Formats: sequence, C-alpha cells, structure tokens
Amino acid sequence: MKIMRNSVVAAAALSVLPIAGFAAQSANATAMTPKTPTPSPLAAVTHMLECGSDDSVQAPAVFTLDCSASTTKTYLEGMKWSGWGHDSANATGYLVKERPSTTGRANITRYPVAVTATKLAKREATQVYTKLAVRFTHAVPTGMDRVLCFYLAKEGRTQAPTPARTATRYMIECVDGNFVKKPTRFTLACGDDLEYLEKLRWKMWGPTSAKASGLLTVEPTYAEPGPTLRYPVTVVADRVQAGQGKQLFTRLKITFTGKKAPFEPRVMTVDLPR
Repeated sequence: MKIMRNSVVAAAALSVLPIAGFAAQSANATAMTPKTPTPSPLAAVTHMLECGSDDSVQAPAVFTLDCSASTTKTYLEGMKWSGWGHDSANATGYLVKERPSTTGRANITRYPVAVTATKLAKREATQVYTKLAVRFTHAVPTGMDRVLCFYLAKEGRTQAPTPARTATRYMIECVDGNFVKKPTRFTLACGDDLEYLEKLRWKMWGPTSAKASGLLTVEPTYAEPGPTLRYPVTVVADRVQAGQGKQLFTRLKITFTGKKAPFEPRVMTVDLPR
C-alpha cells in the first residue's frame, strides 16, 4: 500500500522513526486539521437585514453598518463566511471607512476584521441574525475599540444597526478624537469658545439618551463688549450613531427653563460631530 511504502522509506531514511510512531503522528496531524463546518439545513432561509426590512441579505460580501445620510460611509466588504445558518456565523474581511476629500476623490481606509453574527430570531418563514461583533485583527485604529458590537433589526425599517447597549456612549467636543463623557463643561461655539454649557449635572447617561441641567453661558465679543450672560437650561443628548469606532450621542436639545437668550428659540437643537 502507498502509506506503508511511504512509512518504510521514511524509516529507512531516518533510521529512528518506527512505523507505529509515524502512523500516530499522521493521526495527530489529521486531528489537528481544521474542520470545515457542516452546512446548515437552515442556511437557505437565514438572512440579515441591511438598513431596512426590504434589504434582506444572505452571507453578504458587502454589508453597510452606517445607513444614515452621513458623508462618511462605514461598511464591511470582502466578507467570506463560514457556518452560515448555524447559531453563529463567522467571516473575515475588511471594515471600510470612506470619507470625502477636497480633491473630489473619496479617502478610503480598510481595516482587517473578523466578524461574528449571532442571536438568531424568527422572521416569518425565515430566521435573521440580530447581532454583529466586529473585531480588528491587526492594530486598532486610533480612537476605536478593539471590538465593535451592533444590534441589527429583526423586522420593520431601521435607519442603521443599533449599537449594543453595553457599549459606552460619548460625545465629541469640537474636534475629531476629543471624546467626552458626562462633561461638566461643553463648548458649543468651537471657533472662539464664547458660548458653552457649564455646571452640567447629568441625571442620566443611558444607552439611548442622556439628561442634564446646567447653564448656557454667552461671553461678550471684542466687537460687542458687555456682561457675560448665563441662562438656566436642561440638556438632552440623543441620536446614538456609530462614529470613529465609538457609540456617539450626535445631537443636543437645549431647553431654556427661565429667561432665554435673545434671538434663540425656546428649544435649541445642536448637531454634534461624529
């Protein structure tokens, strides 16, 4: 037999390797060989929902993570799946961030990632994965966590994957990378720092919103000297979106509880960077 001939040749060449030992090593090598997951009988009816109820995909090579109208696009590409239809499915590929540039050509950055889809849920005659864990397999980009988690829709229309509730929420103050959590002072006028929130007391900092009370302070300009004005306000941070590798509050609603600032509405809405 061919295996026996190979064993004899190996034993003659090395003079120290018994045939039984060679067979044991061969068996160990076979046992160490990774096994390809057996295809699930439910693979054909297993999906993920991308951005909305009509966007049902199976083992997608490309999958959008940020479905908002933001100028920065975040998505997965080059995904190669295994175990699709089982309780969990795994893939390797790239997380892509696509940003506009002044030259008119998109600035694209790719990061190698490993992805796991879990938490199957029934949806009519099909089943859907409702959670994605995206793990960077090489160096973690600045400002990002090693693992990003997203909850996907089970049914109905959604604007984007909902970030996992366990993720910490932040706000960006003025510039990229300046992440803050429960700040006591927060700049609104980033050009001259003459308008800001201060003495903030956060009553709640939750997964979908945060609430505080404090003062909106407006300092005089050189062109229009005068006293510093302070107005009691309540602040609500909401509209959680993924950005720069974190889960971010991207909107502030500021309500004047007493006298309001001139030329401002009773409720101010401020869009934050992401």
